[in-house]
Amino acid sequence: MKKREAVLFLAGALIVASGCVYGYQSYSGSKELDVIRPNVGATVAYVTDVLRYDVHPGEITYAEMFSKTDRALAEIDRREIDLRSAQFPYAAKAVTLALTYMDSAQNVIRAEAAKYRHQYQYASAMADARSAIDRMSSTNPYISGDASNRADAALAKAQQAAHDLGAETANVRAALIQIRSLSQNAASTFGTSDAADEIAKAIQENTERPSPPSSASAPSAG
Repeated sequence: MKKREAVLFLAGALIVASGCVYGYQSYSGSKELDVIRPNVGATVAYVTDVLRYDVHPGEITYAEMFSKTDRALAEIDRREIDLRSAQFPYAAKAVTLALTYMDSAQNVIRAEAAKYRHQYQYASAMADARSAIDRMSSTNPYISGDASNRADAALAKAQQAAHDLGAETANVRAALIQIRSLSQNAASTFGTSDAADEIAKAIQENTERPSPPSSASAPSAG
């Protein structure tokens, strides 16, 4: 009888100990998620802020867009370094998901920045071409000849920029599709927005928008 009681006592002790261990691990994992969560939330905010200008491009200038994307990339980099330098023994899978999501967000932002740089190059080259074409009507053969050469060079730059823009727009779509596959999982794990609407609209804009864009579908040059 005493032996049976001892066995039961030991089994009970093991159950209590297991419960304590599980409770500690759950508590520790929750605390670690609290550290990771703000970094994911900030990343969602940065990528959402950049994507909104795919739908409302006239609300920002090229200079502002380049400044915005540079800032976003630097801030996400800083947050990634913080996460990689910390230890998360109870939330290892969660931090891996967070870092994967943050890398994907940076891919989107870099692709968007490159796309807008090609847009700007196209717009600048076309402006140079129009200016040169206007001077081609000069009666001075030196001025008209130089203007013709400048127009040809500017149009060649515009053609190259348009080609690069088409390729970069495809890169944007690919990056958006990748982050869309991660967003729902990240949102459910960390309780953040999944930016689903913004991502869907941006994918549509980068699928349907003609390349090169009209002045109405690009940021202003100011």
